Amino acid sequence: YAVTINELGRTTVYIRERLNCYETNGGRKYEVWFKDIDTGELKPKLLTKHGTGFLVVHNNHIYIVTAAHVAKDMSDKAEIIWNTATGKMKDSTIKDLDRELPYSKWFFHPIADIAVRPFGFTEKTEHILVPEELFIKKNEVIPLGTKVYILGFPLNLGLRDTLSPISKKAEV
Repeated sequence: YAVTINELGRTTVYIRERLNCYETNGGRKYEVWFKDIDTGELKPKLLTKHGTGFLVVHNNHIYIVTAAHVAKDMSDKAEIIWNTATGKMKDSTIKDLDRELPYSKWFFHPIADIAVRPFGFTEKTEHILVPEELFIKKNEVIPLGTKVYILGFPLNLGLRDTLSPISKKAEV
């Protein structure tokens, strides 16, 4: 099963949570604001936690796969942003996933840094999914020197009008 890096890149999801920034002075906690240079408007300073995931299909169900350290670090206010087949971006929150699929949760691998969660927006949105044929089979060994690509959003790069993850060619 052949797929291009561009096609695979379109299956990525961006997971982020924006939090207000606080500083402590004299034992008191203060929210940090700044003045926008262009508009002069006062805005809260935001810290962003972020990570990369993928939408995959397995047994006709859609899942988000991400690193366990990303999933554990996000609250239900975290956003999930993905590309549609028509090239538009869609977004939702973890809380929206909870409403769509009540009682769903993150499942964590006991050893690897991987988390999986059901993604319930199957009828209402268009998805681009990693095909099941690309999954590594149980007990399959990836030989040393195999060419691979790493996809993601380092330093929040790759998020504009569409999701365009950064890719890096590497070897196992």
